[in-house]
Amino acid sequence: MSEQAGQEHAQAIRAKMVRTPAPDFELSTVTGKKFRLSDFKGRVVLLYFMTTWCTSCSKEQPYLLKLAESRPKAAFDVLAVSMDQPSDQYRLAAQAREFGNRILVLRGENLNRLYDIPAPPGIVIVNQEGVIRYRHMGFYDDTAAEIEVVLNDLLDPASPAP
Repeated sequence: MSEQAGQEHAQAIRAKMVRTPAPDFELSTVTGKKFRLSDFKGRVVLLYFMTTWCTSCSKEQPYLLKLAESRPKAAFDVLAVSMDQPSDQYRLAAQAREFGNRILVLRGENLNRLYDIPAPPGIVIVNQEGVIRYRHMGFYDDTAAEIEVVLNDLLDPASPAP
């Protein structure tokens, strides 16, 4: 892709960025520790709506782990929000171990409905002020490029304003 085409693509992504306040929530990890979205104020948060049985999710997860590890922990967090049934708790615990300490796995408790994600996988990016800036369902060839544009805009103050 030429530099001009890349810039035009980034502008198209910026044009469809969302500007909706993110509903606060409180969810628990697989070990029972509670977190609220407001605990992450001042940081960019990627909410990743997933299940342990979703094949698209399993394809997306290595990318998200690499993404989390490539960004500063003080500025960016990935929260994997499980849409699994309570009976899937053992698979969810195994998933949490695979993510290690860079991606926090939370029991979703129907949070996907509040964020308008009817099925996995889904991604919502919330900015430092608690405003939803990006929402996407599925994982396609251009999803990673879109996420990169949004994160670069939110994490780099020198980037073009969306």
